[in-house]
Amino acid sequence: MIKLLKRLFGMKRYFIVSYTFNTISKASGNGFICIYTRGFYASKQSIAQNVGYSDETKEIIVESIVINNIIELSKRDYYDFCSKH
Repeated sequence: MIKLLKRLFGMKRYFIVSYTFNTISKASGNGFICIYTRGFYASKQSIAQNVGYSDETKEIIVESIVINNIIELSKRDYYDFCSKH
């Protein structure tokens, strides 16, 4: 019931996602991104779009992104972690 109400009212859900990627220059690496959604679980498409649109990640091949882990956090924990990184 609570999940249904969160979806109906579009409450924000906060995630930290770790991923692996390949670059245009044939290098590979790991990274993480802090994202939030409106009531839904973070999808691979939304994660790839957020990673692909970041100024720091222009060389990343978006199709090569592999999600290693998705952690859902409370709003306070999310802001504590993401403001430090």
